[in-house]
Amino acid sequence: MKNAVIAEYLIKINEPQHNVTKSSVDLNKLSYRLTNSVSKFGVETDILVNFKNTQNLAPLVKAIYLEPFGHYPKKGLKLYFARWELAYEYLLQHNEIEQAALVDIGDVEMMNYPFTKIDDNILYIGDEYNDLNTYIVQDDAKPNYVTDFIKRNKHLQLLNAGILLGTRAVLLEFLGIFMKLYTDDTVQEYLGQGDTHFGNFEMAIVNYIAYNFFSGRLCHGRKVSSKFMYNDRLIKSWFKHK
Repeated sequence: MKNAVIAEYLIKINEPQHNVTKSSVDLNKLSYRLTNSVSKFGVETDILVNFKNTQNLAPLVKAIYLEPFGHYPKKGLKLYFARWELAYEYLLQHNEIEQAALVDIGDVEMMNYPFTKIDDNILYIGDEYNDLNTYIVQDDAKPNYVTDFIKRNKHLQLLNAGILLGTRAVLLEFLGIFMKLYTDDTVQEYLGQGDTHFGNFEMAIVNYIAYNFFSGRLCHGRKVSSKFMYNDRLIKSWFKHK
């Protein structure tokens, strides 16, 4: 059994927040802060990619090739949804992983060792000081049931899945619900059913799932992550996020 930190990087898929499409990447340079921080604790970083990596990576760092399904006939393959598909498939394939942290590759660092402190049934997630009324949730397209949830609960704190960790079972539960909702929405869009569908970002569905399906077994705050975008290194949090 092992613990792992898992990140993803996909090329040739549009990144909608900055409207760029990368054709290549220097994985060592991109992931250095993350992988350097994780390796200090003797933990492996698995980077899921959709290209055959030929770079020599640091010890305890692996680039693992997985191709997203690409079965989204109208909306095309959306970056922020495809990355969760890869994480889901990877965890399904690797039952030797006991606990894992799924993190953003470029702006997260492991500051303290989390894997001896994870409870079996708890989902741990990052957060921000915004609430669900923030633009990235409000302005992005989403199905009506998610819109209704946001309207009723716009005062709730915004959760940020740039840091998501737990046991393999809990992570597969979260990712399985994510993929079920997204796949159902994709099928409805393909069939011309439903009035609204998921847009470019996964923030709305992440918060919908976390608050609805993990109520009472959800942990976020300074135990899990630093203050978002504060660049605070003098912390007792497990992870620093920007």
